[in-house]
Amino acid sequence: MDIDGGTYRRRLVQPLLSLFVLLLTSVGAWVLWPSEVHDSAPGAEERAPSAQGTPPRRQVAKLVVFSEPSGAELVMDGVYRGTTPTQVELDGTQVLVRLSKDGYAPLERWVNVAEGVTHGRLDLVLVEAK
Repeated sequence: MDIDGGTYRRRLVQPLLSLFVLLLTSVGAWVLWPSEVHDSAPGAEERAPSAQGTPPRRQVAKLVVFSEPSGAELVMDGVYRGTTPTQVELDGTQVLVRLSKDGYAPLERWVNVAEGVTHGRLDLVLVEAK
């Protein structure tokens, strides 16, 4: 069936008891069973909603940050996180890391945390200011 230029499949879904119902109706019994009509785009998945209606919480990743020289101030997504070396917990997939230390040029990097990663190490080198 074509709707608005797209192709859609129409599927009829009935319970597994339909054969049993057919047998009962053939002998004169009156039985009603639910049937549903679903329209879906090709490749669409049917998913049951979660019990709370919220997506699952992302797993927290622990990241150990080192710098050369050590003692640099660490700011992640605008929040001060301590001086290097230090361990931080991340619950996002991407964070902006900023390092600064007197006498050195500030360093800024985006760090991507892959799904399923629970531990990581970040080594950064500061360059002397001119």
